[in-house]
Amino acid sequence: GILCYCCGAKQRQYARLVCTCSRIVPTRARQAALRKKPTPQPKLQKRRGHAKKSHANAAAVQGNAAIMAAIIERVMSCFQAKPKKFRVVFVLGGPGSGKGTLCSKIVETYGWVHLSAGDLLRAERKDPSSKHGELINEYIREGKIVPVEITLALIRKAMEASATTDFLVDGFPRSADNLKGWEDNMTTCTDVVSLLYLETSEEVMAQRIMQRSRETVAAGGTARADDNEEAIKKRLKTYHETTMPIIEIFKRRGKVTAIDSTPAPAVVFAAAQTSLFDGLAAQS
Repeated sequence: GILCYCCGAKQRQYARLVCTCSRIVPTRARQAALRKKPTPQPKLQKRRGHAKKSHANAAAVQGNAAIMAAIIERVMSCFQAKPKKFRVVFVLGGPGSGKGTLCSKIVETYGWVHLSAGDLLRAERKDPSSKHGELINEYIREGKIVPVEITLALIRKAMEASATTDFLVDGFPRSADNLKGWEDNMTTCTDVVSLLYLETSEEVMAQRIMQRSRETVAAGGTARADDNEEAIKKRLKTYHETTMPIIEIFKRRGKVTAIDSTPAPAVVFAAAQTSLFDGLAAQS
C-alpha cells in the first residue's frame, strides 16, 4: 500500500484512490503520469484564461484612466490659468462734465482704478520714445478722435499692469469706431457692466473747462493745448456727433446709468453711489 498525503494512513489496497480522510491518494503510475504531463483541466484553464483577460482588461482600464486623468488635468490647468475678466464701467459725458472729479471719488471709496483715455494719450505724446506721440498731439490739437488702435493698446497695457480687476474707463468709447474696436479686441478679457453717463449743459461744460485752465496757470502749471474756446467748440461738436450715438446704443442695451453732473461734486458722487457702485460693491 501507499501513504495518504493528507493524514499519513497506510492504505492496504494499492489501487484504492480515496483515503478515509476523503483525500485522493494517487497511485505510483498516476504520480509518474502527473510528473510527465499534468492532466488537462478544462475548467481550470478556462478560469486562467478569464483571469488573464481580466488582468489585461484591468491594465487597459488603468492605462485609459491614466490618459483621461492627464487630459482632465491639462484641461483644468487651462481653466485655472485663464485670467479673470476685468470689470469695466465706461464713464462718458461732454468735456468738462466732471468725469475726472467723479472718478477720483470712486477710486478713493471703492478702490477701482481710473483709466482716462485722454490722460493716457497725453502721457504717451509726452514720452520722447513714443512712436505715436506726434500723431496723438496733432489729433488732440485739432479736437479729433485718436485712432482706436492706439487708445486700445494704451488701455490694455494699463489694465495688465494693474493689481486690481475693476476699472473706470473715462472718455472711451467716444465713437462707433472706438466701440467696434473695443468689441473686436477687448470682450475676451473685459466685462462692461455699465456706462455711467454724466449729463450737463454746454454752458456749464465750457465754464468748467476755462476755470480749470485758469486755475492751472495760476498754480504755475501749463494749460492743456485743447483748453481754449476754439478747441472747446470743436470738442463739443465732436461729442454731439460721435459720442452721443454710443450712449444711445448702450441705452438700448439697458446698460446706461445717467446722472445729472450739474450739482456740486458731493451730490454727483452720492448719486453715483446709490445708482451703481454700492450695488457693484455688493457683487464683489
